[in-house]
Amino acid sequence: MRLQPRTGGGQFLRRFDIAVSSAPVVQAEVVDLAGNALRLFWFLGATTRLAITTRFEVETRLINPFDFIPSPACPPTHAIALRAG
Repeated sequence: MRLQPRTGGGQFLRRFDIAVSSAPVVQAEVVDLAGNALRLFWFLGATTRLAITTRFEVETRLINPFDFIPSPACPPTHAIALRAG
C-alpha cells in the first residue's frame, strides 16, 4: 500500500507512523521503481476487520505550494489568496 508521502519536489517527510490491526504476521517496507515507499502486509487466514491508521508530518519548502504562476484566467479570489500567501 502506498500510504507514505514522499520526500522531494518541495516537501520533506519529517515523521511517519503506521498502525495496522488485525496485526499482520509479516510486514515489509520496500521502494518501487518510481521511488514510492510501499508497505507489504501478510496475514494468516481471513480476517473480519482491517484498520490502517497513518500519522505523518510533512514540511513544505515551496513559497507557492501550487508551483505555478497564476494566469489572467485565474479567478480573482484565488489570485488574491496566492498573493497573500
